[in-house]
Amino acid sequence: MIRGLTVNWLSLALTSMALAGKSSPAFTKKPVAVREGDRVRIEFAVSRETDVSVYIEDQSGKVVRHLVAGVLGKNPPAPLKPNALAQTVEWDGKADWGKPAGPGPFKVRVALGLSAKYDREVIADPMSIGGVQAMAAGPDGTLYAVVGAGAGVPNWSSQRLVALNRDGTFQRTLIPPPSTVSREQIEALGGIPVEAGRATGWR
Repeated sequence: MIRGLTVNWLSLALTSMALAGKSSPAFTKKPVAVREGDRVRIEFAVSRETDVSVYIEDQSGKVVRHLVAGVLGKNPPAPLKPNALAQTVEWDGKADWGKPAGPGPFKVRVALGLSAKYDREVIADPMSIGGVQAMAAGPDGTLYAVVGAGAGVPNWSSQRLVALNRDGTFQRTLIPPPSTVSREQIEALGGIPVEAGRATGWR
């Protein structure tokens, strides 16, 4: 059930656009949210190709769902339509973590022409987590990172797979696995514990 839905719009111009003589992006059709059963259809149109972000905020202004963010044009991220200045995005009433967002009220925020700026450092303790070598996000927002471990010299370094919260705080270590993980579970993931070229006596 989605209740108390309102619509806000925001248009921010990049300084570099003004310097290049380009007009700032603007709405030719202001965002409109239409409730259809347990879903909400969000429609808007812009004056030219630009980056777009659509998300849902709760009553306190906290973002509960990031619907889409990307640049309009030939290859925008789904569900944005390619080569179109008029767009339609649908919200199913769920939060980023896959559960219902709650009773509301909610706000639809559509932003144009956003720029990046420095926020803060996360995962900045080299004694706890070494250099990040790869990252991926899970469907619930959990961040998975392959990080270095041990000394940065030949035969002394290794890697770990860790799970982190959205704010960068540590959640748990996945690899090396905990002692409660069975050999069968490791093999199901495609890994076989070895030691000196032979399978170990893993439980």
